[in-house]
Formats: sequence, structure tokens, C-alpha cells
Amino acid sequence: MPMKSSSTKKNLLHLTLNLVAPGLGQFAAGRRAHGIIMLVAALTGLCWVVYALFQPLYSSVMMIVDGGEPEFNFTRYLLSMIPPFLLIAAVYLWSFADILLSAKKNADKP
Repeated sequence: MPMKSSSTKKNLLHLTLNLVAPGLGQFAAGRRAHGIIMLVAALTGLCWVVYALFQPLYSSVMMIVDGGEPEFNFTRYLLSMIPPFLLIAAVYLWSFADILLSAKKNADKP
């Protein structure tokens, strides 16, 4: 079995860190600006998911408190979850692509 080079091990470490949170691999690779942007985008998506989860519950409780009948549309609820999850997925893909492309760029340097 061939030994892995240190650059391959570093890239694997950076990709693994990106699995934990997008942008952590960029921090470890010394690309702090990219890491901050990716981390902020992922946290924004996470906050959006939490809002999309709890906003219908809050609305229903407020309607009950006001004496009305709560309305809940399950299809609309599920559809409201798609954009934040797409944002998080896009940030993850971006972070992986960024690590792989920067590794290729560094390998091409003389």
C-alpha cells in the first residue's frame, strides 16, 4: 500500500474539518476570509432553519391565545424548509470545492 503524501493528508484533514462545519477547513488551510464567509453563510442557513421550524408553531399559539382557530398547512410548512436546506447544502459543496481547487492550485505551483 503506497504512503500518502503530507499534502494529501492535509487535504483530507481540511475536508474532514469542513464536514464538521463549512469553513473550518479553510481556517486550517490559512484561508481565513473564505472560512469566515462560509461559516457566516452556514450559520445564517441554520438560523433560517430554526425560524422555519418554529414560526408556524408560534403563529398557531398566538392564534389560540387570541381566541381563533389555528391554521396549519403541512405542504406549505415543508416547502418553507427547502430554501434554508438548499443554502446549507450549497455552502457545504462550496467549501469542499474550495479546498479541492486550492489544493490543486497549490500542487500546480512549482
